Amino acid sequence: MDNQVVQCLHHSKLMLMHAENQEWEEFIELHPVWEDEIGKCFVGITPQEDAEALASILVELIADVDKIQGLIKSRMSEIENNFSRVIQQQKAMNSYLK
Repeated sequence: MDNQVVQCLHHSKLMLMHAENQEWEEFIELHPVWEDEIGKCFVGITPQEDAEALASILVELIADVDKIQGLIKSRMSEIENNFSRVIQQQKAMNSYLK
């Protein structure tokens, strides 16, 4: 198994951990590195090379990406709700001050 593929999986686990812990700065720092690794790690691998292990890693990577996407959507929704609340508070203050 190619070490780069294992490194991709390791980074996806780190990114998932940061997302689950709402450590978004750390997540953002790792994301470009992970994207670059994903782009490179499956180039040149032949299907015969550890096909079963590679399939298992791909399943894990996809599961991690799905979980991360769900966590990002949840965070975006939270930010949107907070933003809407702030706008409503500003409108209420402006109405009160008039």
